[in-house]
Amino acid sequence: MLFLVAACGDNHTAAQAPDAMTSPMTDASATPDALSIPVGLTLRDDTYAIDVTADGTTAVFERVDTSTATIVFYDTVRGVASDRTTLPDPAVDLATGVSNDLRVTAEYDNPVGSGIWSDATSAWLTLPNPHATGCDVFHGGAFDISGDGKTATGLLYNGCSTEAFRWTDTGGAGTTTPLELLGAPTNGSAKSDRGSVISRDGNVIAGFAAHGEADRTPAMWDANDHGTLLDPTNTQTPGEVLAIDADGGVLAGTLGNQAFAWTVADGFITLPMFDGADPAASSFANATSADGALIFGEIGDGFSLTPPTAVIWKRSGATYTVTTLADICTAAGISVPTGFGFTNIVGASADGHSIVGTAASDTEFKTFVLRLP
Repeated sequence: MLFLVAACGDNHTAAQAPDAMTSPMTDASATPDALSIPVGLTLRDDTYAIDVTADGTTAVFERVDTSTATIVFYDTVRGVASDRTTLPDPAVDLATGVSNDLRVTAEYDNPVGSGIWSDATSAWLTLPNPHATGCDVFHGGAFDISGDGKTATGLLYNGCSTEAFRWTDTGGAGTTTPLELLGAPTNGSAKSDRGSVISRDGNVIAGFAAHGEADRTPAMWDANDHGTLLDPTNTQTPGEVLAIDADGGVLAGTLGNQAFAWTVADGFITLPMFDGADPAASSFANATSADGALIFGEIGDGFSLTPPTAVIWKRSGATYTVTTLADICTAAGISVPTGFGFTNIVGASADGHSIVGTAASDTEFKTFVLRLP
């Protein structure tokens, strides 16, 4: 059976330098346009599912061949796809997120830097990097963008160490500010941080920092660019934040290969497995609804014999329940082609009703966009 995943945490296949992996999220608020999106499932033949706008009206995919990486917008209201732009080098470039005004973040160009493409101008903007040197061809990457498209985050290479950054649209190329360096690696490595996701309002950034023997541990930065390790006592278990809600109050990701949710009040909550899942399987939380009450991701991964399964976790108080996406579709009366299983969810609208991800059969890999009732 073919078990592939796309644009999920560290599981996509684009060539990258260490710690330059992708986890695109959506975190802006819904608009009334979402009410006109028809319920149903569309399977597509893209290489990667990237993201969906917060209002659910535009899903973003990437189609890659030997010479071209094309960013595709899918209008979920009209059911129409359109090629919007290309990335210069499909071997190292990858789109990562989208704002509600259709700005797309990416690992862009070769040497690889941080790029933002604007649908309004049909042009790429290369974000400034205050450091003169990178690591081989890797100089940076933009990984997520705020709801209004005015603030973005990602990583900067300073030599072969990395820093999280906040980019602000101040006109022209904008302003790139390195965030406070976190962690204290003990394996001889330099500090290595990344901003992976940003809240809708652009205030809270989260991702990871190298700490102790762990090459990454969950981290966050506030509106003043001050950083915090979510568990500063953890120096052994790798983990990272992969998802954030609208105001940064709920973070989610993976720690010790198990999906988690985190709040200031409750700390880390390990997200449950569904009945019958391999208890040793990895799990990843990749996206949230605007209020953080729904968390989207996968249980399993594309590197084991057990197929990964797309799931949605739902919060009630400080506890979560889990349901497979297949069971949700069955309950909603949404037909899924025979032989296909949902393998991952990588992006969700603010209301949690429009989602994008991946599916597979014995012989085929597909991306999908799904509108739930």
